[in-house]
Amino acid sequence: MRAVKIIITVFVAIISIFISLLSFAILFSETDYLKYEAMGNTDPVITTAEIAYLGNEYNGESEEGYSYYQLNLMIENNSNYNYDTNTVLLHYDSSAYDDNDSKHYSVLPIKEEIFGFDETNCIPAGKEATCTKVLCIEDGCHGFLVTYHNYRTDKEQIIAIDL
Repeated sequence: MRAVKIIITVFVAIISIFISLLSFAILFSETDYLKYEAMGNTDPVITTAEIAYLGNEYNGESEEGYSYYQLNLMIENNSNYNYDTNTVLLHYDSSAYDDNDSKHYSVLPIKEEIFGFDETNCIPAGKEATCTKVLCIEDGCHGFLVTYHNYRTDKEQIIAIDL
């Protein structure tokens, strides 16, 4: 009878240890998943936007009726996680700008975005980076709206740019 009690006790102890280890494994995997989700749900903010006129020609290229501008956006990452700069997608809309009388002017990006932290391809946690974009803008345009839409958090930020 004593042998049966010892076997049952050892069996219950082994099952309890197995359940505890399994519980810890699930807990740690869920913690990692939540950390991954939090990293993806960071919401950087455009703090400043400046535009500079470059002229009617850029890198030896020119197009009749267009001028070239350099757009600089300061993006601040207020989260505790690094933010991947490949997910920063900008949209340009000249027809929604008030001084253009609802007329659509072409605003064409001609150069890839360059960030201040381009060697790591991220904006570190709690830091800022400058996004630089060269735009080819149709003459007669008085300004446009830059929309940054974060598809992970589904938040949008709209900045008016005056020329």
